[in-house]
Amino acid sequence: ALALALAPHLDALRARARMILSANHALWRSLVAGGLPCDASVPSQGTTTFVHLPGPAGGDAFAAFAAERFELLVVPGRFFGEPRGVRIALGGEPARCALALDTFQSAVRAFHEARRTAGETA
Repeated sequence: ALALALAPHLDALRARARMILSANHALWRSLVAGGLPCDASVPSQGTTTFVHLPGPAGGDAFAAFAAERFELLVVPGRFFGEPRGVRIALGGEPARCALALDTFQSAVRAFHEARRTAGETA
């Protein structure tokens, strides 16, 4: 029933999704271009991207750090068979995504600095 109700609005829904993803991909590209102390790629499309962090369980460590210190939730990569990473969602409203990506940037820099200060390496 829901699909039938939405069918007449598919063009509008697709246009909205493209606008959101276009804006959020641009935000992500800008963040990555500015340099992050982690391995971050820029997806050509899609609603998520993946970031690799140093250490065999860097994704889990970062997810816990970001949640505790920055109230930022990211999906640990262990759920995708890659414990070094975290998944970042890019499908939200652009204004909220921009705030979340700013927080992500602060969290990943603080995480890197905390690991460097503690003398941890990759």
